Amino acid sequence: MRKVGRPTKYKPELCKNLINFFNIDPIIFRDITVTYKDGNTCEKSIPEASPTPFFVDWQMKVGISHETMMNWTETYPEFLAAYKRAKLLQEKFLIECAMKGVHNSTFTIFTMKNVCGWRDEKHLDKDDSNIISEELEFTGVPKNNDGNGRFKRFYN
Repeated sequence: MRKVGRPTKYKPELCKNLINFFNIDPIIFRDITVTYKDGNTCEKSIPEASPTPFFVDWQMKVGISHETMMNWTETYPEFLAAYKRAKLLQEKFLIECAMKGVHNSTFTIFTMKNVCGWRDEKHLDKDDSNIISEELEFTGVPKNNDGNGRFKRFYN
């Protein structure tokens, strides 16, 4: 029986292409000339972040949709391995840019939570004598226990 639909754009070489897209130096140096008030000049190299690699950029480059890429991760094991490696390279890129101070730290935290799945964790002592917690509703908002706008908190 003949397959129905458009032929796939998938080729095994796209695995290497995906990894290469994300495997870039996070920091580039731009040469600038600084002119001082007295007229003297000085050449300097300043660090800048390379353009951040995102999957949407790679998808546009190869002409596929996000859905197609995710289908390839389910259909082709070698592409799934390349996808996982690209995710790690993207995470490494963002971390290095933040640690070198070329990305805004607040925005990097936001990006890591939304792009890389990072999250804040509270570590609670399981010993009842050292309870460090707040009553939280499912939404993450403290419960209003007394009806007067005050929140009940436990700190033992």
